[in-house]
Amino acid sequence: MAAHLGRRMRIYNAVASPRVLLAGVQAKTLKFNNEPVDITSDDDAGFRTILATPGLQSLDLSVSGICKDAVLLTKWATGNGILPLEIEDLETTELITADFFLQNLQLEAPTAQGVPFSAEFISSGTITYAP
Repeated sequence: MAAHLGRRMRIYNAVASPRVLLAGVQAKTLKFNNEPVDITSDDDAGFRTILATPGLQSLDLSVSGICKDAVLLTKWATGNGILPLEIEDLETTELITADFFLQNLQLEAPTAQGVPFSAEFISSGTITYAP
């Protein structure tokens, strides 16, 4: 994702048709992961050698903001934590699509502005990136 204002990156609930913004999100963090495959052998003279292709690719997503609906709480309560999401940069039209598992959800004590929340998602299955 290109370096732009954070509010230009949007996270959509891809289950809904038409897709809708994941409600209340104010801050978001994407962590792209490539797990290395160590192929070191005696031929490498004691130096580690890593396979050029990652063994496991994953994407972690952290969001926080003010609750506007019960979508995330419902996902947690029903035990079905899989949520198809689309992450879009509105300026560059880059798009990431994947199924995400709701790993944890934290709700805080209500304030005058609403109920603050934070949630962490981990990708499940294929990740599609369209630059």
